[in-house]
Amino acid sequence: MRLRAVFQGVVTGLALTLAAGGQTASPPSPRAPQVFRISGNVVDATTGGGLGGARVSIAPVDNRDDARTIEADDNGRFLFENVTAGKWALNAERRGYVSQAYEQHDQYSTSIVTGPGLDSEDLVFRLRPESSISGKVTDEYGEPVRDARVMLFQFGLQNGQRAVFIRSNAITNDLGGYRFSHLAAGRYYVGVSAAPWYARHAVADENAGAAGDASPTGVAHVMQQESSPALDVAYPLTFYPSAISSDGAGPIALSAGDRFTADIAMRPVAALHLRVPVNGPESEDSSTATVRQRVFNSILVPVHAESRKVGTDMVTISGIPPGQYVLDVNTWTNSRPSARSSREIDATSDGQLLPGPDQTLVPVRGVVKIEGETDGAVAGRGIVQLRNRKTSAPYRARISANGEFEFRQQFPAGDYNLDLANVRGFTVKRITSNARVTGETIRISGKAPVNLTLEITGVLGRVDGVVQHDGKPLAAVMVVLVPEDPANNTGYFRRDQTDSDGSFTLSSVLPGKYTLLAIENGWNLEWADPEALKPYMASGEVIQVEAQRRYKVKLKAK
Repeated sequence: MRLRAVFQGVVTGLALTLAAGGQTASPPSPRAPQVFRISGNVVDATTGGGLGGARVSIAPVDNRDDARTIEADDNGRFLFENVTAGKWALNAERRGYVSQAYEQHDQYSTSIVTGPGLDSEDLVFRLRPESSISGKVTDEYGEPVRDARVMLFQFGLQNGQRAVFIRSNAITNDLGGYRFSHLAAGRYYVGVSAAPWYARHAVADENAGAAGDASPTGVAHVMQQESSPALDVAYPLTFYPSAISSDGAGPIALSAGDRFTADIAMRPVAALHLRVPVNGPESEDSSTATVRQRVFNSILVPVHAESRKVGTDMVTISGIPPGQYVLDVNTWTNSRPSARSSREIDATSDGQLLPGPDQTLVPVRGVVKIEGETDGAVAGRGIVQLRNRKTSAPYRARISANGEFEFRQQFPAGDYNLDLANVRGFTVKRITSNARVTGETIRISGKAPVNLTLEITGVLGRVDGVVQHDGKPLAAVMVVLVPEDPANNTGYFRRDQTDSDGSFTLSSVLPGKYTLLAIENGWNLEWADPEALKPYMASGEVIQVEAQRRYKVKLKAK
């Protein structure tokens, strides 16, 4: 059966050939796609020398999981052949260097664009040598302090403004050692929070009187149960090299490739013991107090403290060094949080805190109303962020499946910028609240709980463009779309970095009036500060963005 079928096929084919006058008909072959190359050299950003063995990868910007990786030759040369037209993310890594994308600044980088007439070869990929900070934490006897919390602070741009922020945390090992690696050049600070392993703190006498002679610090003297002074000690929060205040913290200026050693010695001081009156409901289950210390003007760091309930109306705090703190008292009723108070205290001696003005803390909750279909892009996944404009302290709450959100923390009075996270393609269109709202800024004051209604929309605009200099495309330029009233609308800023052909894309733009800026070497600019933007605004491109429209513009870099 098989041979007969083959024979019949041959006969049929011969007949078709003869019918066509002896010409064999062949189907037209599909046109092969045009291909290009991405090539260049990976070099040390400080010396310019080639970095052999660097791992280099490319991936389509719209499918970064589809990556191709090669190893640069001994001179750092790399070559990708048979690359189709499009935009490609280019990345490189090598031991001893910070892994990075091409021309990376913050989370932005320059993609390589391939296509007819575009130059995607002879690129220079500058890898920055990584730096590190390591050291040892010791006690007053020169012995290692294990399980100490070491905090790395960095001075730089955060959310468009220059400030000190926490970069990382580490815990000391059995030898008191710690290490922060993979650091870029910059200015850093190191602080340590720890408790003496041998400390035994005196416990407040439950029969001690609640009243006493008031001191200028607002503390009344109370009796304490006896304890050995040598053991009743605490370590102050200590900053490299030996400061017990962030005002005296020594900056660590790292250059590329630096290996800095920051040893820190902890010195004990007599611990304080405070009694805090609690005015909770009679049915309360318990009350606890937490102590935090403000560093670098805006960051609140937890302080080692022992807290316990005494009687029905008092909480004791033991084991803290003298200092200025934020004291939070939390009360539970029927195993659920029922009250919270907070105040700034200047603790200089043992005693009972006298009645004083607590900082009013209010709960914040709300609901999200979504314009258009979401396919679950917001509900159950999105996050509402509020950031204190004075302290930069962030607060986050997840949007539930039914569109509601509630912050776990309560808020002190102040102005807060609101933004959304994890909701690509959506932005806040309008905020209504019982609190004062200006743009995306919410002012919290008074004692009433704050209720927010956020109208979310995915009906947005888009701005595409090209940045040029002397008629030629300019790569690695910072592009900023600045909203009206930028101080109160930081969530409406849009940024990008130009690709190798000078192109950029600003998506998810809320309809409204904007000023478009292209700033060469502008990555250290405080772009969220209206004063810092003033020199550029007059020459910017004013654009009125409408819903579901795309705009194409050409810009000259400033």
